[in-house]
Amino acid sequence: PGKALEYYEKSLEVESGQPQTYFWKGKALFGLKQYKEAADAFRASIEYNDQNAFVHLALGQTLMRLEDWEGAVQHLKEAILLDPDSERAHFEFARVRMKMHNFYAARDHLESVVNINPYWDEAYYLLSDCLRRIGMFAEGLSAIEKAVRLVPKNAEYHFFHALLLGDEERWKDAEAEAEAASHLSPKDVKYIHLVAHTRRRMGDYVHALDLMEKMPSDHSPGYPVLLEKGICLFFLERYKDAMEHLLSASSERPQEAEPYYYLGRCLYALGDYEPASERLLDALTRRNDVWEHYYYLAHA
Repeated sequence: PGKALEYYEKSLEVESGQPQTYFWKGKALFGLKQYKEAADAFRASIEYNDQNAFVHLALGQTLMRLEDWEGAVQHLKEAILLDPDSERAHFEFARVRMKMHNFYAARDHLESVVNINPYWDEAYYLLSDCLRRIGMFAEGLSAIEKAVRLVPKNAEYHFFHALLLGDEERWKDAEAEAEAASHLSPKDVKYIHLVAHTRRRMGDYVHALDLMEKMPSDHSPGYPVLLEKGICLFFLERYKDAMEHLLSASSERPQEAEPYYYLGRCLYALGDYEPASERLLDALTRRNDVWEHYYYLAHA
């Protein structure tokens, strides 16, 4: 792209009013990751011809790289108006709307994508994410199943399928999908953790804990694993060991209620009722919509 850029610039020196040359100059600059300069070149192209959907699409994609979401929306919307059947324009527009947390608009455009091209696996994957975020779990499950069927060796698709199955409390099916993800990418800790999580939700605390103990030692466990270990150890009645992990989890994410809730449960089981009350109150302060927080606080 560097050599091509040189000749595009020379072409514009000879004749500046070439919208296509500005477009290809922008593409070259984009390939060189010079996004601000690329955006300027695409804008120059639009000044000469504002009816080219490809240029608006390219400018929208470039503005996305610059995290100018409003600007990206403007030009992607223009690309769709000029070419309503552009699956790429609808797809990029949906991605921007997801960045802006407008999941309903993103869903609508992703549905347009799969109507135009029913074989675009990534569109089904993003559609399932949108649907899950707006609480349409059954529809999200249907979308991710299509992505898995199209590309069965994509670990992330199996992972997300497992999450949606978990939302439906189909833990045995979720475990199978989490194991499929882990098999395809055996060193990825988040896939191992999800297998452990599904086993824990089915009450298999010993095997869930064993799986997490075998995670790569060079990887920091992070909040999800610390919490999962703490919960497993609690149900195995290893309360002091559980507290060690739960305290670390609460330090990693002090805004989360769950580590405090299980810390309170551990302290209660050990007969330390006053500190148990304090930790359960911490949990209640962070989440007041969980009945167990009130119930066990009353007990303590």
